[in-house]
Formats: sequence, structure tokens, C-alpha cells
Amino acid sequence: MERSSGPVNNFQDRALVNFFSSDPRPTFIVKPIKSTSSESQSFELLYYNNALKSHHDYLHELLTSIQSSGGVRRDAHTASFISFVNESRQGDFYHYRGILWLATQVQHEYSIFTGTGSHARHNGEAIVPTVQNLTRPDLAHPTESAHSSASVLDAKQVDKDTSMTDGSSKLAVRSSPFVDWVECVDWSETIVGPIESWQLELRQAVTLSLSNPEPSAVYWGPERVIIYNEPFTTLIKDLHPHAMGTSAKISFGGFWSMFEDICRQVETGGQAVKHDNGAVQLDRSGFLEEAFFNYTYMPIRDGNGRVCGMFHQAVETTGAVVSERQLSALLRLGEMTAQKANLGEFWHATLRSLEDNTVCIPFAAIYSAQKYYSAESDMSESFDGVSSIGNVYRLEGTSGAIKGLASLPSQVDLSTDSGIADAFKTAWTQPHPTPSKARAVFEPLLAETDHGHVVVCPLKLSYDKHATCLIIGLDSLRPYDRGYREFLDLIVRQIEDGATSVVLLEQERRRMKQTVESIEQEKQRLSKALEHQMREAKESDFRFLQFARQAPVGVYILGPDGGVIFHNEAWLKLMAISPENVDRFCWRRNIHPDDITNVDRQWQGMIKGQPRADFELRVVRNDVKPDDSDRMTYIAATCFTQLDAEGRTKSVTGIAMDISVHRAHERVVAERLASALEAKRAQENFMDMVSHEMRNPLNAILQCAEEVSQLMEPYGSDSQENMPSDRTVASIDAVGTILYCGYHQKQIIDDVLTISKLDSQLLSLAPSPTKPIQIAERAVNMYASEIRSSNITVSVKQVEGQDVDQSVRIDPGRVLQILINLVGNAIKFLKARPIRKLEVTVSLSHDRPLTGPVKFVSSGRQVREPSSSEEWGSDEIIYVNYTVTDTGPGLTQEETNSLFGRFKQANPKTYAQYGGSGLGLFISRELAELHGGEIGLVSELGTGSTFSFYVRGRADTQAEHAFNDANPASGPKMMKRCTSSNGPKRNRMTSPRNSSSDDKKPAKRATVLIVEDNQVNQLVLNRQLKRHSFDTLTADNGEVALSILHRSTWWHVPVPDPVHISIILCDLEMPVMDGWTFVRRVRECQDKGELESEIKMVAVTGNARSEQVRAARDAGFDDIVCKPYSIATLVPLIHEMISGGDDEEGEGDGDEGGEGERES
Repeated sequence: MERSSGPVNNFQDRALVNFFSSDPRPTFIVKPIKSTSSESQSFELLYYNNALKSHHDYLHELLTSIQSSGGVRRDAHTASFISFVNESRQGDFYHYRGILWLATQVQHEYSIFTGTGSHARHNGEAIVPTVQNLTRPDLAHPTESAHSSASVLDAKQVDKDTSMTDGSSKLAVRSSPFVDWVECVDWSETIVGPIESWQLELRQAVTLSLSNPEPSAVYWGPERVIIYNEPFTTLIKDLHPHAMGTSAKISFGGFWSMFEDICRQVETGGQAVKHDNGAVQLDRSGFLEEAFFNYTYMPIRDGNGRVCGMFHQAVETTGAVVSERQLSALLRLGEMTAQKANLGEFWHATLRSLEDNTVCIPFAAIYSAQKYYSAESDMSESFDGVSSIGNVYRLEGTSGAIKGLASLPSQVDLSTDSGIADAFKTAWTQPHPTPSKARAVFEPLLAETDHGHVVVCPLKLSYDKHATCLIIGLDSLRPYDRGYREFLDLIVRQIEDGATSVVLLEQERRRMKQTVESIEQEKQRLSKALEHQMREAKESDFRFLQFARQAPVGVYILGPDGGVIFHNEAWLKLMAISPENVDRFCWRRNIHPDDITNVDRQWQGMIKGQPRADFELRVVRNDVKPDDSDRMTYIAATCFTQLDAEGRTKSVTGIAMDISVHRAHERVVAERLASALEAKRAQENFMDMVSHEMRNPLNAILQCAEEVSQLMEPYGSDSQENMPSDRTVASIDAVGTILYCGYHQKQIIDDVLTISKLDSQLLSLAPSPTKPIQIAERAVNMYASEIRSSNITVSVKQVEGQDVDQSVRIDPGRVLQILINLVGNAIKFLKARPIRKLEVTVSLSHDRPLTGPVKFVSSGRQVREPSSSEEWGSDEIIYVNYTVTDTGPGLTQEETNSLFGRFKQANPKTYAQYGGSGLGLFISRELAELHGGEIGLVSELGTGSTFSFYVRGRADTQAEHAFNDANPASGPKMMKRCTSSNGPKRNRMTSPRNSSSDDKKPAKRATVLIVEDNQVNQLVLNRQLKRHSFDTLTADNGEVALSILHRSTWWHVPVPDPVHISIILCDLEMPVMDGWTFVRRVRECQDKGELESEIKMVAVTGNARSEQVRAARDAGFDDIVCKPYSIATLVPLIHEMISGGDDEEGEGDGDEGGEGERES
């Protein structure tokens, strides 16, 4: 033979080299060489793998020696193998030294020889027994190691006659029960004769078959004598063991004809024949099961190259075939049910698709709840998110058939006891579909024989899991295993998704129909663009691209070098990249400099094979101003790495989401937390200030009370001496201080209540027709006594040329509250001045007053427009302006800036010198802004100050004045009367006056019934009234007071020694029976005639809110007095009510706040 001219292992097909280098089977590749000399080499060795070199060194030596020397000594067997290498064709195989070599030709350019061994080898020895060793005693023990029984086949002992035998009755294969049984078969009774007479080719083929883990058999001779291995018994089932050694033509009977044709094809063509996915039915698990195999028939040649038998190998492909069927069924179902307009069409398409795949689903039936067809026009209204079981289910149709089942009922009523109804109800309670016998489900339609199994699968449409039921007949030739169950789950899920989509599509169509008219013009403008996009979408073959382009989040794909392969518009927007500036590395351009390091670190991890990365980054938007809060976009990114076959990064796919709103929410939460903490701190400071301001006057009250007690104690009732005048003067001074501190404490309480209502936005306005000049006069008159005692010159005037006596509609109580504060402050600061002048100016205008010398101080909130509601009327808008000018000490600029805040005064010395809580100006500003106006000041140190404010109102053409100037010289208020702002009576202003000859008294001595549970208050009021010439009766609660009324002159039944009662003063909050119940009982007695006439009743309470005042009047009280009150004002009220004098009604608001709780 000719020597190879090229080096070994220089084969250029790297794909085959890579494959064979990892193949454990010995493999070599040769290239045929045409030669005229039969003695010269006729092939060139191109390649051999490591398996051949490492484990078959004798063959490696043989091939390399031929390659190097061109000729070596060889025995007949080796010469026959070399001839096989030279002359082999596609599919030929040859057994050489225990290795079955299969030849594969590639385009007639080179041949590949792959060996398969039937035994292991040891130290390079062949695993086929030699002729000498076939009779060794150790081969009689098949359980021993194959290594111990294997030996080298000596080629010298092989006769050149191809029909030679080795004379042994044992087969060279590892012992097993089946092999032992094969060797014990009486082969002398068969056509092939005893084993020791078998031809070498037959022995080798049988040995190979018995060593094969896959089902395989040998068909020998024209009689097709079959010799098979143990796995082959699962194919022939009951034919085993009788078929062993017999003619397959006889054993296999009628179905052998197909295989006989294959055998003849192999004999005729001399080539291997492969038959894929042949079907066979096997009894594997106690029932007949369909299986599929790939059959390969390979020719067995004798020494002369003639085909003397066939080697048959079968590889099971059941899983692949079944999976392919199921996949085809799923694809068919998806194709046929797509884009259906309604459920009826969808069910029909579903059944037609299942009809085309009866191999996978032999039978199917669909039942739908009847409620979904009660109103076809609005079917989707049933999908309200509530799962409910209908009573009647309608048959949508069937596919396939069950033997013996002619038809199904058109309707199933769940209230009946039919098999189908019970199966439906049972299926809804089970987590997974469970097979049931068809006979049980379709009873009594199938009552005689067993017809297999069915599965009832509930179909969930939208939120309703009881909408539809699908009955599926199971394939009797397939086990109901995990794969079958998962296949049915996929079928059910695909049907559910499709049906739900149909319903949701119907809903969407209705919504679109409702809105299509309003967007018709926009539709025409976008129609061309939409058509273009639709064409592009239809031309696209990739669902991912469709999703990515329309996704609301950024989607992108980067190559291994970081270049952009794909992106959507959302990603460009998130990364602040304009479409015209897109390039491969544009995504790095706008990343915040502080984040680029982290982004690079994440990218390096992805390049190194990290499967996933989650991180955040910031993008700087260059199209936004630098000081804009939207300039920074916060992005959360998630990336996934796609690797190639060698584990290197092929691409990186990612999504990016805008989390700027989330970050903004976090900032808002942090700010609100800080604000809440600041509010808590401010509240604590507020409470500290209130506590401090309350304790200061309280301390003076206690000390003065102790001083009075000490001054008067030596001159008590037991003493005969008169108290000296100096002690009397000191006592009067102390009492005066007590009164002053008490009113100061009351002022603080009123201010705090007003502040609370302002903070809670509960303070409202009560407009009424008012003369602005009268409000100013009222405010001045309230301080008449202080003005006189301090010798202050006061003037109230109007702007020349204006009629401030005209009636306007404003809230007089709120305006008076502001004026009282400003006038009171001015009087405080004027007392120590050499020149004491106070001037109050009133003016009206149709336009909002402009800022002149007076600088208005705003809270920063938008000015309200209160005069727009109905209660203000519809006349023209009028602005009322008040200016208070004094000749006080004036303020510096720093002191001016600190005014109008909570508990703020001009300087720390102000409180020490003039007193006050620091709330007055703050409340005044809030009230002015509540009334649609503003307040401000101008001041010059050493000269004086001017405070000015204005409010917004409306002209009143039907004037009904809220203030009466009948008593313009009345003194300062010492008590407040509580009335409802819309009650039948108006608050009155009264001056502190003692009982004198001017008081209007009844001719008869009056008796007052005091109903009060607090003994101290009861005792003090009782003593004060007696001092003012009243007789008194006391009761601790309403129940005791009722018993006193039963003994009074008012009671309709005469009683001995009746008590005369002129008026009742009653507290509201009392034990046993409170004032509310008491007054109702009294009025009920009046209505029933049990009391001869109406009794005057006055509520005395600490509840000053307008709602509580209104409720007291509604309950039956004639008037209400709020604590604290002055006895000097209470006495005239009692006289007035006893005498029935209501001539002072409409006198004007005695409460400077305009409501029960309003204070200056």
C-alpha cells in the first residue's frame, strides 16, 4: 500500500474534530487514494481520536505502521479488516477484535469509521475470546467479571474460510440471567444449530445484540431466524420466549410483511435502512400503551461480502412523538381561536381545533353557564369580579367521540343529580383536574361497559371560575402521567386566556365605540400614521420587537462592546437622548457623573457572565433649566445576560423604569415627617407659652386673694373694731388686681380658642347690614372709662367727602374684634406718654386699598373672596378701611418686623411693661384676611404708630343696622352674653353697673332659683344675688329643681306654703339630671298645662361655642349667659326678664366677637 504523504491528524474540518475528540468511541478518518498496484496503500490516514490511541493501541499501531512503512505482516483477519477499510460503502460494518466498526462516507471525499465495543478491554487487549480460551472453565461462571473472562482473539487461529466456527457453546458477553437463558436454549432444534456451530459473523452479531442496552435483534438467513436481547422483549411482549430461535416470518405472523420488505431492501441494496417513529402497542403498566421507536436494519456480511443476516436495533422515541403531537395541538388551537369576535365563535373554533387532534384529545365537550346568554348585547356585565355558580349550563358542542355515547344533553341543570352535574360540582372543589370513569360522568348514557376515563376541567373566564366546564376524554393508549396532566393544563390555560381575551375585547370595543365620535378628527389625522405602523407591525416576525417598541418602560439591547443594538422610544426618553443624536454609545452621554462608576462596575459583571444585574442611576436632562426639579431623572435598571455556546456574553437585554415619582414621594414623606416634628415642637412651645401666660395672672390672683384674707381676717364677724382705712384701700387695690388678672386670663383663653378655630378652619363669617362708623364708635366706647381715667383725647372721623354712615354688609363682630385689639393696644401704650391722642379714621372705596405709607403684612396665603356667597347679597363690592393712629412711643424697624406672629410682641420689655399675650395682632391679621382684607402699619420711633386694615363687603340697599348707637357712651364690657348668631335675640352690650335707683326693678321682691351642682359657684352666686335684694332658692341638679317647682306658685295644683319663683338660673352640665333635660321637662309641663304660665329660664354655662348656644335656645332657654360673667351685668338682665322688658331688643352685638365665643 502507498504511504501517506501528509501528517496524521491534520484534518481540516474543525467541527468534526471537536466532536470526535470528546467522543469515547474509537474513531478514525481516511481518504481513499486511487492506485494501480494492489500491494500499495489505497488510503491516507487523516485523523484518529484520543479514544483510539489511548484504549486501542494495537489498532493505533496497525494504522500508523501502514501509514509509515506502507506494508506490514498481517493475518487473515487483519487483512480482511484492511480490505473493509478500502472497499466499504455507506452503512457497512465489520467486526474486528471485539469492535463493531461502522463506515460513513462524506461526499466520496473521505470515510469515517466509528467503533462500538461489546466488552471492556484491559491493558490494550481485545475483548473477544480466542479460540483457545473459549473452552476455559472460568467462562462457565457468567457472574464473574468480564475482565477476567476476556482474552485476545488470536487471528492466527482464524481460518480464511468465512464460515469457520470457534467450537464454544458460550457467548463472549457478560453473564446475566437472560444471557444464561439464551445459552441454555436448545439451539440444536433450531435452523441455526447449536452455538458452537455458529458462524463467526452470527456469533459476533448476537454478542453485539446481547451487549446492546437498547432493544435489538439479529435476523439470520433467508428464514429470518430471530435472536434478540432482553430489552427487545418489551417490544414483542407475549411472543417471548417462543419467538427465540424461530423464523420471524412464522412468529410475527401477519404484521411481519412490513418488516420483510425492509429486510429484502437491505439484502438488495446492501445498505442499512432506517425507519423512524414506528408505532407499537405495549403492555407496560397493566394496560395497552402506544409507543414509538426508530428502527435500524443493518446488513451482516460474511467473509465473501455477501449479506447473510440483518442486525435490527430499536430506539424508543415515544416522548418526542407525543410531545410533537401535543405541540401541534396547542399551535392548532392558538391558530384557530385567534381573533374571534364572540364566545360562540370562540367555542366553535376551539372544538374544531380539537377535532383535528383526536389523537391527543379523543373527545371534548364544552358547557357554558346559561347566565352568559341571558343578554347577548351586554354579556361582559357578568364579569363583575364576583364568582357565582349558575344553575343551568348549555352545551356549546363536542369534538371526537366516545364509543357507545351517541349524544350529550343540550343543557345540564346543577340542581339535578346527573353524573355530569355532579362531575362539574366536584371539579370546582378540587385543586387539579382528576380523571373519572366515563361511565360515571355520563351516567346513564353509558351504563353497560367501561369506556375509559374523562377529565372535567373548570374554565375560569376573567374573575369567574364557574363560567365554563370542559370535558376531555383521555387517550386510552397513554398513561395519565405528569406530562399528560401538564399538556391538559396548557390546553385549559390557552382556552381560558383566549376566552377571557374575547370577553375583554368585547368590553374594549364598547368603550372604544363610546369614545370614537369624540376623537374622529384626531383619528383622521393619525390614520395615515396608524396604517403605516400597522403595516410595519404585520411585517414584523418577532413578538419581542412588537412588545419592546410599545412598552411603557425603556427596553434596550447592548452588544458585548456596550454598543446599542436595539432600543425603544421610552428608553430614549428616559436616557434624555433625542432621536437624531442616537449612536452606539449614546447611553453613557447623560448619566450623572457620580453614577457612571457604578454603571461601569455593573457592566463589567455582565460581561464576565453575571446572569442578572439590578441597579439605579440618574440621568441629567439637558433640555431642562439647571434649577428645575425635573432636571434629574431617577431610573431603576434590570439587565439580563445572554451567553453563547462557549459561555461568553453575546448580548445584554435590559429594561429601565422611571422611579422619579417614587423618589419624589420619598422626599415628600421626609419633608412631611420633618414638618410634623416641627409642628409637634411648635405645639409644645405653644402649650408652654399658654401655660406661662395663664400662670402669671393666676399667681397674682392667688397672692392678692391671700393679701385680702390677711388684711380682713383680724376684722371678721367676731371683731368689734372697724377695719382701718389703709387696710380697706389695700384690700380694694388687691381686689382690683384680682379683677384685672381675671379678665386678662379670660382674654388669653379667648385668644387661644380663636387661634384653635383659625387653625382648624372652623371660624366663619356672619355678614349683616352695618354702618362702619358705628363699629368704630362702639370699639372706642368700650374703653370709655380707661380713656377718661388716662386723659386720652380720642376722635372718630371719616374721610372727607365719603358717607361712612351708609349701610354695608360685613361681619361686624369680626371687624369689632380687630378694632378692639388695635384701640386697646393704643390705649395701653398712650398711658405713659406726655401727649395722649388717639384717632380712628373710617373710609369706604370701590377698589382694593393700595399700599401707601402703611405697609400691609401678609401671611403669605392667597387673599380670600368671602363676599361671593348668597348670604352677602348681590350688591356692589365695597372695601371698608379703618386706620388707628396714636402718639405712642412708636416702633423701630426691627420691632415692626416681629409683629403679627404667634405670641410675638415688639420686644421682650413690652410684656413686662404693658402686659398682653402676643396673640392679638396675629388674630387680627387672620381675621382681616378671612374677611378678604389685609392689615399693616407704619411707625416712627418717638412719634407714634398708625395701624390700618381693610375688609371686603358689599353695599346694602335695604339697610338694617347690626349696631345701635343708642348708648354710645357705654363703658367697657365686663361680661359677655352668649347668643346664637342667627337666634331670635341679639347680643347686647351692657355697662358694669351696680344696683341703683336707676335700675328697673319689679315692685315685688324677686326670687331666683339657682340650679348649680358646683357648691362654690352656687354659694358665690347666692351671696351676690342676696346682696342685690333678691330672694334665692338653690338646687344641686335638675331633679331637685323639678321637685321645687312642684311646690311653687306656678304649679297647677295648689300646695300648702307655695314657693314663689320669679326666674331660674340653670347650669347645663350636672349629675343626676342635667340642664338640657331639666328645661325640656319644664317646657313639657307648660305644654301640658301643669305650669300655669311660662317661666323665664336663663342658661349659665361655660360652653361658649355658637353651636352650643343655638342648641340651648332650641332646648327652651330664654337666654344664655357664658362663664365667666359679671354680677353687675347679670342683675340688670334678671330685672329686665322679670319685668318682661324686651324694649332693648336689637340693641347690637354685645359680644365683640360676633358669636358666642368671639373675643378681642
